[in-house]
Amino acid sequence: MTDFLALDVSTSCVGWATGDENGVENHGYSRIGKEKPDDWRHYDLVELLTADIEKQINQADVVIVEDAAKKYGGMTTRRSITVLVEFNAVIRYEMNRRGKDVLRYHPNTARKQSRLDRGIKPDSYDDTKQWILDAVSEEFGIEWSMTRYDNIRKQHEDEADAIVLGSAYVEQQ
Repeated sequence: MTDFLALDVSTSCVGWATGDENGVENHGYSRIGKEKPDDWRHYDLVELLTADIEKQINQADVVIVEDAAKKYGGMTTRRSITVLVEFNAVIRYEMNRRGKDVLRYHPNTARKQSRLDRGIKPDSYDDTKQWILDAVSEEFGIEWSMTRYDNIRKQHEDEADAIVLGSAYVEQQ
C-alpha cells in the first residue's frame, strides 16, 4: 500500500490529510504563527511544519501539494501569490530531499477527480470555499469547529482542501 500525505499550504496554516489507496484516514491543520521574527525566511516553514506533522511525513510514500502557481486570481494579492508559491516550493524541495515522491494537483482538477464536486460549479470564490467545506463535511462526517461569531474557522478551509487533494489521489489509484 502507498501511504500519502496531502498538504494545502497557506500563509498562516497548513492543512493536511493522510491515508492510502483505501481513502483518507486522518486530517488536521498546523498553524503557522503570525508572529515571525524579522529575519524569518520561507525555509523556516519547514521547521514549523515538520515539528507538528513529523510522524505523518515519515509514514508517507507520496506527498501531494496544490499547484499554487495556477491557483490564484481575483482578490488574491501579488504578494500573497509570491509567498504561497515560495512556501510550496520549499515544501516540495524538503519532501524531495526526504525521498518522497511529490505530486502537484491543480485545485479545480483535484475537486473534479475527488468526485466531491458532484457536477456543481459554485458562482464565486466564497461560494467555492463554503461548498468544499460542506461537501467534505458531508462525505467524511466532519463537524467543523466554529469561531465565537458562529463562522467556520479559517484553518478548516486548508484542512478541507487537503482532504480534497487526498481524495483525488485515492480516486486515481
